[in-house]
Amino acid sequence: MNIYEDLRALRSRLAWWRVAIMIAFGVLVLRFWQLQVVRSPTYERLARANHVRTLSEAAPRGLILDRNGRIIAENRPSFNLMLEGDHPRTLKSLRELVELGEDAESDEAYLEQARMGPTIVKEDIPLEDVARIEARQLELPGAHIQFVPRRYYPAGPVAAHVIGHVGRISEEQLGQDFFSGAERNDYVGQSGIERVYNGMLMGRNGVQRVVVNSLGRRERLLEQVPPIWGESVQLSIDMELQEIAETAFADLGGAAVALDTRSGEVLVLASSPSYDPNAFSGSFNRGEWLALVDDSSHPLSNRPIQGRYAPGSTFKLVVAAAALEQEIVSPETHKYCSGSVRLYGNTFHCHRGGGHGSLNLKDALAMSCNSYFFQLGAQLPIETIARYAKQFGLGARTGLDLPHEVDGLVPDPEWKKRARNEPWYAGETVSVAVGQGSVLVTATQMARLAATVGTSGDLYRPHLFLRKLPAGVMPESYADSVISPPSRKVGLRPDTWRALQEGMFRAVQYGTAGRARLQDVVVAGKTGTAQIAARGRIEESVDARRPEHLRNHAWFIGYAPRVNPEIAIAVLVEHGGGGGAAAAPIARDIFQAYFEKKQERKLERARQTTMAIR
Repeated sequence: MNIYEDLRALRSRLAWWRVAIMIAFGVLVLRFWQLQVVRSPTYERLARANHVRTLSEAAPRGLILDRNGRIIAENRPSFNLMLEGDHPRTLKSLRELVELGEDAESDEAYLEQARMGPTIVKEDIPLEDVARIEARQLELPGAHIQFVPRRYYPAGPVAAHVIGHVGRISEEQLGQDFFSGAERNDYVGQSGIERVYNGMLMGRNGVQRVVVNSLGRRERLLEQVPPIWGESVQLSIDMELQEIAETAFADLGGAAVALDTRSGEVLVLASSPSYDPNAFSGSFNRGEWLALVDDSSHPLSNRPIQGRYAPGSTFKLVVAAAALEQEIVSPETHKYCSGSVRLYGNTFHCHRGGGHGSLNLKDALAMSCNSYFFQLGAQLPIETIARYAKQFGLGARTGLDLPHEVDGLVPDPEWKKRARNEPWYAGETVSVAVGQGSVLVTATQMARLAATVGTSGDLYRPHLFLRKLPAGVMPESYADSVISPPSRKVGLRPDTWRALQEGMFRAVQYGTAGRARLQDVVVAGKTGTAQIAARGRIEESVDARRPEHLRNHAWFIGYAPRVNPEIAIAVLVEHGGGGGAAAAPIARDIFQAYFEKKQERKLERARQTTMAIR
């Protein structure tokens, strides 16, 4: 047997092994080349990211001030508990240290967010919890305390619907241009002035770049760009008047609006009931939110601009203006009131059962005689009434710088055909002539109507914004109102304006608005009592004895002084009964406070002048 023949098979196997080893070696070399050369920048970037982290510092929002420089929205220090990275043990330890509440998310939900970046585990934690976590920081990799300037409203619920509130930005808002510059977890304006002027108030977040170790603990600070405060916003609101208006409502629902007749600046915008916007600044659990939303008194509704109500007899000013301009009556035209009027086969009742007797237009306004205006309603086409109502801006948004203002409604045949596919009936015009039927207005529209009558046609766009102030500027009082040109003029004849003004003057002197009268200042006004239920349901009952939801709404609109007015007011009390009894006293309190403050300022200026001379 040849031994070399026996080794041929062995040599063949060894050759194959050599080839296999060389191929494996080649693969290893290629893999090392891929890792060390091709993917080197990627791994270098990941290593740096794991070593240096960028943290955002929330910018304090700018202040919101009233016209006197009083702070109505500021910031307070607070702390959030944050978690970053995949640290289930840390989260378990945090649950043992801090009460996360019933609405806390599941551990997996927290961890899923924390893997994407810093996430809030609990907001606005108390100082005791902060101290407890800081003391055990070495045992809590990935967890840290974040300092956050949190919104604070010193007056609580006062002017809450004007100021609005803030809330954490939603995923949907993050993509909107309106909130450009905001980051995840930031608080942004969600309603009111906070939302409308969010861009001024928000400021710019700062940045920290810190070195962290393999457990996610901070080692040192590399770089810091401090946050920039937002600008301050000064409003036309007078918080003293606002508090007086809201206090006057007590537990009643309704709205009060006071405007400067020379500029359209809003002095008061009260909505009752109110809510505390501070609740939205911190951790707001689901139970608290549902309690607020489900409250049957609807405290979140901004009634001065979102509540639509029948204007009742305050609408008689519009009907009187239309009748005078169309020369259907003169200011001295007399009509007889026997307590009711028979028109189109129906009997329409005056609020005074025994009737007012014979009276002219000015006294019909003063006494709020329904019979007089029922007869005017039979003489005026609905299109004419609607045209004059729209000239006064009724049924349309005023343009006030707050979100979600509603229109109201001035009905006419075209609207009824479009909305209900029905023709207009003459009897409906009779109801509209006393502010009933389908006509709907807001309290802000009615305050502007009063201002327009008082100034003989100057119609302004109501506004709250006065000016913005740079961050860090000390709050100061805004200078007294200056006369500015109106947005437009309502063109009626001088005799028409004088008749409307005289009717409102008489209403306060000896008519239905006597409870708005002041001792030292002449007030002009008009009351209204708007039915909210069909007459068949309430005919046999006295208003005060009805279930609350069937009682009439109470209105007062007016201005003062009678000559060269400075302030115009509209007050609406839901289910308050008669306008003279329920709404006029609230307006009187606001008028009185306004003129007392004005007198105090004059005395203070005189005192300072005297001291300067000495």
